[in-house]
Amino acid sequence: MQLAASKTSRELLGAASKEIETLTNQLQELEAQIRASSPRYAALTQPRPRKLKQIQQDVLDSETLLLEYSLGEERSYLWVVSKTSLTAYELPKRSDIEKAAREVYSLITKPNGQARPSGSGMTRRLFRDNASQQGPVL
Repeated sequence: MQLAASKTSRELLGAASKEIETLTNQLQELEAQIRASSPRYAALTQPRPRKLKQIQQDVLDSETLLLEYSLGEERSYLWVVSKTSLTAYELPKRSDIEKAAREVYSLITKPNGQARPSGSGMTRRLFRDNASQQGPVL
């Protein structure tokens, strides 16, 4: 803001913008040279995101799903990618998901006999599965 306030400062701002543009172009050229001269190194250090069709063809099989989450303050989202489809779901806000995750974590990490099944069927299944791995619940 201070640079934009005066004529001299506007000239400095213009010069700084040009320098940033020049440096950005040089960086892009250098990255292109690296990709050309060492594709394997470039793939590790500058991976290019795959397109949906590439993921479906090259990564997924008929028994595999890719789950991508985005947690937000007001709502969250889940994208489910299969070999042939993409489905999006709206989820509760981040704080609700974190609270549920802490509850599940607490249930599955408590010593045998301390947790009691309650709430949803999912919670009961997790409790039952955890108990079967640790022995009988008293």
